[in-house]
Amino acid sequence: MSSLPTAVQWSHVLLAPRLRAGDVVVDATAGNGHDSLFLAKAVLPRGRLFVFDLQQAAIESTRQRLTDHGFADAEGLTLIHAGHEEMRSQMPQDLHGRVKAIMFNLGFLPGGDKGVITRTETTMLALAQALEMLVEDGVLTVVIYPGHE
Repeated sequence: MSSLPTAVQWSHVLLAPRLRAGDVVVDATAGNGHDSLFLAKAVLPRGRLFVFDLQQAAIESTRQRLTDHGFADAEGLTLIHAGHEEMRSQMPQDLHGRVKAIMFNLGFLPGGDKGVITRTETTMLALAQALEMLVEDGVLTVVIYPGHE
C-alpha cells in the first residue's frame, strides 16, 4: 500500500497542473524554501515569484535552496524579508489581481526559533490581501500545522 502525500505534497499536486511558465506566484511563508522551489520550477524564468518571510534565516535558507537548484540569479525572483501581511505593499501594483497562486505554509521555521510562529492577526490580514491579489481562476493553498497555540 502506498503512503498518502503530506499536506505540502498535496498542495503541490493541486497546483502543478494549473501553473505555467510566465505566471505570477507567491510563497507567503518561505520557511526552508520547499514551496519556493516548487513554484520557481513551475513559472521561472518567464514568470514572477515573490517569496515572503519574517525571519531572515528563512529567507537565507530559501535563497540557498533556490541557488542549489540553479535559480540563484533568476530573473523574476524576489525574496522579501517581511511578514506576509506586507504582500499588498511589497508587490508591484500592476500585479495586484494577476497572481495565479499563493501558498501559505503556517507554523514555525523547521530548525529555527520555535518562539517565532505564525500569528492569527497577521495571517488573517495576509489571507484577505491574498484573495485580492489572485486572478479570477487563481488558487490559494493554506497548510496549517498543529503544535502550538
